[in-house]
Amino acid sequence: MLGTGVSPSGPAFVSRQGSARVLLVALLLAPLVPCVASAGDPVVPVPAPPADARSEADTLRAAADALRPSLVHLTWVPAARPEAGERRVGLVLGPGGHIVAAGPTAFEPGRWIARRDDGHSAEARVLGRDPETFLTVLASPWASLPAASDDRFPEGGAAEGGADPRGRAVALVGADDVLALGAVRATERHLVVEVPGVGTSTSTGLLEAALAVLPEDVGAPWVDADGHVLALTVAASSTPAEAPARPQPGPALGVPIGRARLVASLIERYGSVPRAVLGVWTRPADSALRAHLGVQGGHLVVRMEPGGAAAKAGLQVHDLLVGLGGRALPEPTSLGDVLLEFRPGQRVNVRIVRQGEILERELELAPR
Repeated sequence: MLGTGVSPSGPAFVSRQGSARVLLVALLLAPLVPCVASAGDPVVPVPAPPADARSEADTLRAAADALRPSLVHLTWVPAARPEAGERRVGLVLGPGGHIVAAGPTAFEPGRWIARRDDGHSAEARVLGRDPETFLTVLASPWASLPAASDDRFPEGGAAEGGADPRGRAVALVGADDVLALGAVRATERHLVVEVPGVGTSTSTGLLEAALAVLPEDVGAPWVDADGHVLALTVAASSTPAEAPARPQPGPALGVPIGRARLVASLIERYGSVPRAVLGVWTRPADSALRAHLGVQGGHLVVRMEPGGAAAKAGLQVHDLLVGLGGRALPEPTSLGDVLLEFRPGQRVNVRIVRQGEILERELELAPR
């Protein structure tokens, strides 16, 4: 999957060292002004940001505070290395109050420990895992954890996570504090990881943001100024600064929240994610092709699986997929997310554009 990135200026970033959190305010359209302090350092004055920057940061923090009751502290304890527990953040979702955790390392044998704000801890039972999104769904050990309300999740748009999020300011929300502020800068990123016990796994259609993310922030949600959750963090920043405790802002990768919710619901129902495939490799149609064909979106077929479902139905390389199962595929909808709504063996109609002509074909979705 291909995507183009945008690099807008973020409103602010938070740098953390140990338990300390020092705010680094990035003036809009101005360089980043660092201010690192310790208990014995004098106070270093920082120029005040413009009023609009302050209000945007304050709005993001307020949105983060409203979401925090639905977050929980998690620790992943691998069976082979019980001393190497990994801290994470979990989001409580759904009517069952299940906890969604993230991270590819949690697929080997081990235990999840959940901790509430009052300090009480308990083991959380694994309901299922999905290696393609690096998500794990846990049964909450307590009935009292409040799930994030439905109005926290935007409808439609990019990967069913709202309108195109590129350029949108977001807060990285931890169970105790706002961990970082930044901005979404790209969609359709992918991550290839060697997952213990699974093998090489590729997660596609991820969002990328300029956020200073530590390993213990994996699972933390990104929330925008409207209070909408856009993504769950699956990978920490890959460009540390002088010390690992002070990463540079970004790139951080997150699973779009629409996909995370759908994966969680499938795991709750089936214990896993039954995936159907078309038997094609695609990329989103670029603006020039969309304008030439007069369409709003679509996915261009760049490779076919010989004997696959699409090949049997007569699809060809260079066909433009614009509809699947009665659903349009507007830019930048993820084809993989749409396929999550169907089951292997299900027959669906596919709408394509071939040499300017709109055609429809019926095919039977194959299992992955």
